[in-house]
Amino acid sequence: MNKVSILHISDLHKDENDDYQHLLASLENDIDKCLKTEKIRKPDIIVVSGDIVKGAEGANADSEINRQYDEAKLFLEKLVDIFLNGDKRKIVIVPGNHDINREISKTSMMEVSLLEEDVKYMYKKLRDNSSMVRWDWSNLKFYKITDIDIYNKRFKNFAEFYDNFYENIRKFPEKPEEQSCIYQLDDLKIAFIGFNSCCYLDNLNTSGCIHPTCLTRLNSELKQLYERGYLLIGVWHHHTTGSPNESNYLDKRILSAMIDRKIFLGLHGHQHICGIANEFKSFLNEESLFLISAGTIYGGQKELPYGAKRQYNILEITFDDEINVTVHSREDQDVNIFSIPSWNKGSIGSNRESYIKFNLPKLPDYKINMDILIDKILKEAESDENLYQTCEKLISLGTSHKIVRKFLLDFLSKLQDYDKIYSIFIEPQNVEEAVALLNATIEMNEKTKINSVLRNSFICNSVDLSITYLRNEAQRLINK
Repeated sequence: MNKVSILHISDLHKDENDDYQHLLASLENDIDKCLKTEKIRKPDIIVVSGDIVKGAEGANADSEINRQYDEAKLFLEKLVDIFLNGDKRKIVIVPGNHDINREISKTSMMEVSLLEEDVKYMYKKLRDNSSMVRWDWSNLKFYKITDIDIYNKRFKNFAEFYDNFYENIRKFPEKPEEQSCIYQLDDLKIAFIGFNSCCYLDNLNTSGCIHPTCLTRLNSELKQLYERGYLLIGVWHHHTTGSPNESNYLDKRILSAMIDRKIFLGLHGHQHICGIANEFKSFLNEESLFLISAGTIYGGQKELPYGAKRQYNILEITFDDEINVTVHSREDQDVNIFSIPSWNKGSIGSNRESYIKFNLPKLPDYKINMDILIDKILKEAESDENLYQTCEKLISLGTSHKIVRKFLLDFLSKLQDYDKIYSIFIEPQNVEEAVALLNATIEMNEKTKINSVLRNSFICNSVDLSITYLRNEAQRLINK
């Protein structure tokens, strides 16, 4: 029986007068308390389902948004250091509606002058999710997106934060139809699929939407992962239902397509409350998608719905004969919204319980002779001598397998592909891997990466002479 724990946070919304250090300390204390008193497993994975910043408007919006991202980056890096041993592969981040630069989207639009008979046509276009037409209630005028290149740059600040945070592990695409990413964790047999649910969202459109191509372009990869026994979990920002006078939720037509691709669990935020929506059921095959919402983890009074508190979730997933999921709700007990949250058991939706349990469908039994597959790849490598292609084939088998790791390390070292060595061997399992990882970071000479490697427990605690020497060399580069 294997168990995995996921720390699910959302909607950071930090006020200018608050301090992330207070939030960090409160989370560290609470999760330690959960482990000791409630036997809740320490997080193996962190999911951040959007709204990394509050955002800003006006002439200084760009610099203010960047300042907020700089603060959030430091907070998330410390969170990864504390709970994930510095391994950024195991944190999943997606954008939310506050992560767009509204000043950029404004410059991509022009006011549309209309004759009376054209209004009906424009109204009809307005109701189409992918339309370039917008309506501004503040001045009762229609607008049209006339420069799509500028419009697509409204995630510029988020993309810069994302790329800097992940270094060379991941990059955020500019094209809306490419804004989805598989976070494949081979050692845990879980793959997260991160989506941008703000595909057409801007300063005049609040509706959530995932571009259909973001799902279909991953078709073959998702099929292979599921058949290999991976649990597929979707992550996006928007909730999927709302009251009649709301329009700021996700177009849920895509949920059936997710179920078809065996995504049975979805994590999101946006509504600033914890809860499980009525499980979304596919009428075609009677399979379900469970939707789990996290509240705002550090929002102030303005961000909290009436009666709601700051909140986050811890999910425990047990892989047994069935997949058992337990969602633990944690709430800030201080109704005065103090800068230092005081976490305790929360409640899920209108339910007074602090946790809820449900089961997911059993995953396929995946049996394969890895030795035969590895041998086949290595024989093919002898004939075509394309080490890059060989490495990609080995990676596709999963980097948790010892023999795969051994050959990958050998080939990547020959190729001097230090970026790949860093991303794959960030959690070294033996001296050889630790030496290669240290050598790679020294060659790249990037202080953030060197710091991350030096904090690794295997490297910190090793008395091996080679590791000690390289550790000192790396420290010398930091101190320069």
